[in-house]
This record gives sequence, structure tokens and C-alpha cells, in this order.
Amino acid sequence: MGESNAVLGREHGAISREVLAAAEGIYRELHTEDPDSTGTGATDGIPATFRLIYMIGWKAVLGSRSS
Repeated sequence: MGESNAVLGREHGAISREVLAAAEGIYRELHTEDPDSTGTGATDGIPATFRLIYMIGWKAVLGSRSS
């Protein structure tokens, strides 16, 4: 299926403050809504949505219990 582990090819160490500040600015510019459209009157914060996916996998082994 072409799976690979992206963690093995990543740079080691934390993301720099400059990179995070630049990403925050771009994200805020692209995704900030008009305060009046939300109905809350809030102007602070950045809107975000997260999707979490949990998976588990295993390989059957001869002689093991199966459920």
C-alpha cells in the first residue's frame, strides 16, 4: 500500500518560534471569521477543527488466541 514512517525522515528538535509565528499569521489570515458572523462577538483566538482517528492492527500468529 505504500505506507512509510514519516517520523523517521523528520528533522530532530523542536519547531522554531519563527516558524510557528509565521504559520500562525498565515492561518489567521486565511481562516479568521468576521466577529459578527459567529454571533459571539469574540475577536480573540483562531478557529480550528480537529479530526482524530484511532486505529489498531495486528498479525495473526499460529497458536495464539483469537477473539
